[in-house]
Amino acid sequence: MLNILKEVLSVGFQFWWPVDLKYHYDTGGDWRVEVIVGAILTQNTKWEIVEKSINKIKEHNLIFDIEEINNTSEEKLLELVKSVPFNLSKVKRIKTIVKHIIENFGSLDDFFSLETYELRKELLSIKGIGRETADVIILYSSEKPIFVVDNYTRKLLYDRGIIHRIGMDYDNIRIMFETFVKNNINELLNEFYSKLLNINCMDSLKKAFNYDSNIKIFPPLNVCDLTRDLYYENKLVIIYKELHAIIDTYMKRNKNKKTKNLQ
Repeated sequence: MLNILKEVLSVGFQFWWPVDLKYHYDTGGDWRVEVIVGAILTQNTKWEIVEKSINKIKEHNLIFDIEEINNTSEEKLLELVKSVPFNLSKVKRIKTIVKHIIENFGSLDDFFSLETYELRKELLSIKGIGRETADVIILYSSEKPIFVVDNYTRKLLYDRGIIHRIGMDYDNIRIMFETFVKNNINELLNEFYSKLLNINCMDSLKKAFNYDSNIKIFPPLNVCDLTRDLYYENKLVIIYKELHAIIDTYMKRNKNKKTKNLQ
């Protein structure tokens, strides 16, 4: 599988999940809440549609804060995301998750202080939050190491003969992928380091996160952080983020091409 991942890395770093740090700095919001909202809105929906709704929320100066969203009426939220398919059920899920966090943990920090699989169990107990959405929130919002298995990852692994059923259990695929990454982390990091030489980090952070040095908010963990000392778990988070996003981009670009049987 290492050759497959080297191949997909050719599309370049994605710096995913995109958030607007300047907006959150100006409004006092929390970029992690933007990720949670986006993760729910993007269920079975193209990102381009979700992005328009996220931008509309910002145009109306709604602060991405769990208390703010909890106090905002369903009707107002529905108006802001009306272009998103299944918008009513998704608004209800957004309201449910922020209410759950407030009533059971008090703050997002306390919620995210849970150990990874306790956090996952808690998320999965919330109506409308399945495994993929839970893992998106864990990886991109809480920044804990868990890999997100989406349809593009399934198709890539199936096309290349890594899995023999495209409907293989979600967690079996996730654990298999995570185990491979952990067993090959040094080789993968070397690939990442070599590609880092060809990018301008400040330009990339500006584009992905609307970040500049005047904003007193640290950007989400990203490949540029690999240039400094990091805990092992943070390295995994960065690798999982990039591989998840890179596979999506690679598969979209190559959806009409015959796949190579690289192992």
